[in-house]
Amino acid sequence: MDTIRYVPIGDSYTAGEGTVERSSWPVVLTDQLRRQDVDVMLATIAARVGWTTKDALEYGLPVFERAKPTFGTLLIGINDYLQEHSPQSFRTDLATLMDGMLATLGRNDRLLLITIPDFTATPKGAVFSMAFGKDGAQGIAEYNAIIKEEAATRGSRVADIYPLSQTMRGNPLLVGTDDVHPSAAEYALWAAEVLPVARDLLKNS
Repeated sequence: MDTIRYVPIGDSYTAGEGTVERSSWPVVLTDQLRRQDVDVMLATIAARVGWTTKDALEYGLPVFERAKPTFGTLLIGINDYLQEHSPQSFRTDLATLMDGMLATLGRNDRLLLITIPDFTATPKGAVFSMAFGKDGAQGIAEYNAIIKEEAATRGSRVADIYPLSQTMRGNPLLVGTDDVHPSAAEYALWAAEVLPVARDLLKNS
């Protein structure tokens, strides 16, 4: 069997903002999969701070296509929410992005969706949510429901890190130095949450 080529698409959460790249959850996940005898390599990371789903579609998808992956993950949406893109607009862009990734992968069971974490669990995220009168938890829950629905429609798996992300609230060890992104310790927890889903997907397909 050929080595699995892994490419994640995402925003600052996938890029590992708040820590160094080697502590980002895709890097940690790849290392964990290899330790469990999954022959996988991280080909590249198609993720940038501030990307919306439309940005990921415009700039990330071409990187994904050129890398010729056989496994992909997608964690996107927080910037759509913060920039007040409507849920329907998010759904449309998400569906287009997923379909583009699936066309490259050639099979629906090699795309893994990750839910949007709770940014209000961080100090600056909580302040932002209150200052702008946003109910962050409710808004993100609506976006995450869309992610789960679109994944189910296509037969793709979902790893839900939203509940785990709430452990950042009141725990400075899990928050990065910018007070808005996770620390390396929190990213490691996300990788551990994604691991069994990814392992099952890759070893049984």
